[in-house]
Amino acid sequence: MIVMAAAVYLFGECGCLWCRLFFCGLAPGIWILISARMIQGISSALLLPQVYSSIRINIADTKRAQVFSVLGMVLGLAAVAGQVLGGWLIHLNIYSLSWRIIFLINIPVGVLAISFAKQIPESIASEKLTLDIHGVILFSVGLSLLLLAVMEGASLHGSAWIMISIATGITLLSLFVIHQKHLRLAGKDPLIDFSLFRDNRIITGMVLVFLIYSTSASFFLSYSLFVQTGLGVDAFLSGMIFAPTSIAFIMGSLIAPRLVSRWGTGAMAVMALLYLFGFSWLGSQIYFRGEQFQANELIPALVITGLAQGMSMTPLLNMILNFVSHQNAGMASGMLSTLQQIGAAVGVAVISIIWSGEENDRINTVLQRNHYAERFVNAMVYELLTMLLVILLLLWLRRRQNRGMAEK
Repeated sequence: MIVMAAAVYLFGECGCLWCRLFFCGLAPGIWILISARMIQGISSALLLPQVYSSIRINIADTKRAQVFSVLGMVLGLAAVAGQVLGGWLIHLNIYSLSWRIIFLINIPVGVLAISFAKQIPESIASEKLTLDIHGVILFSVGLSLLLLAVMEGASLHGSAWIMISIATGITLLSLFVIHQKHLRLAGKDPLIDFSLFRDNRIITGMVLVFLIYSTSASFFLSYSLFVQTGLGVDAFLSGMIFAPTSIAFIMGSLIAPRLVSRWGTGAMAVMALLYLFGFSWLGSQIYFRGEQFQANELIPALVITGLAQGMSMTPLLNMILNFVSHQNAGMASGMLSTLQQIGAAVGVAVISIIWSGEENDRINTVLQRNHYAERFVNAMVYELLTMLLVILLLLWLRRRQNRGMAEK
């Protein structure tokens, strides 16, 4: 996740699939697996922003919301495949491959993706851009140091290494900002054109992406820890319980564009409120039931959460990309993808702090369930506070848009 967050923006403007999946699946040790996952992150960084920028450039404004709804549906289907099929494949333990099969099964999927990619119209910038190597190094190292400090902060709390990492990361990113501004003044091609941030709508949209994706990644982790470790449910059954959530996500993605086109940003605020309600339902269920809770009782609240998640995420990306020009579509797409990964990393880091120390809870089953239930409730409090901030930002954005329309 850290490597992808650092690399995803850098390659977003530029546009070994089999190798990364093959080495992940057949890695003989942890360090080779980590190295292969780093390659996987870089490869994903090459691909992910191209999806957003291609939609922004090749699809007409009137049809773009519909296309993003289909994209949301595809993401929901991918979530179903990841949770259900992944758990099922591990459960079957084909050829005693255990977890390795979840990487190897993606090789034929990658072949199909490459064949479909050939059907996408090519879009080339009118002017040839140069890659800022110095900016790449400053951004990659600075962001990686900050994310490492955030994600390892729970286990290395108070250590000098964490403080040094944070200070160095902030310094390098500050130098990156100065360097980018100098490039722009010199008439060269910066990695980030900070003139984009003169539009407060873009800044607000980027913050919203960061916040919402932090709730998504952290929620998935909390669900897995609570259901599989706390309640003792196996991976396959856990995926089956989660499957209705992904189906609801698909439905929300398809419904959201119509609501937003009719009621605008206000509809997105209502969707975020429904998202908040889903987290409240989940947290209150566990809080009042404790160790007596059964995993299948999560399904109704999970469906509401998945529906609201699909309704919140899908129109957000379309809204932000509508704020930028065609020339800046690749840059904006890279920034969006980066913030998705940074948000996910920060969300996981926060949840890791909340869940830290669970290995000492296994004194007996009842005590373990109680402790996991308590941590799950605490995790939902984080989700609630984050979504409350999202709602406030959406209401501010709606007010600003209404003011702009009144002035016109």
